[in-house]
Amino acid sequence: MHYSNKKETSSHYLLGLIHHERALLLKTIEKFGLNSEKTLEASQELDALIVDYQRMTKPASKENIYDFRSFR
Repeated sequence: MHYSNKKETSSHYLLGLIHHERALLLKTIEKFGLNSEKTLEASQELDALIVDYQRMTKPASKENIYDFRSFR
């Protein structure tokens, strides 16, 4: 499959990684339990991929940017 631009290719690749990491997380939960250190690590890896995907696919808008200087 040929993608027209780098961002689209990267986001599709990242989605594949997310699905793979999610499957690994579920297997880790089954094997070690919900409260194990290995499960926590797998969950954090999945979280990081999701955040990367969101940053890649959702451009920042002015409504989402806070100017913290205004809170002084």
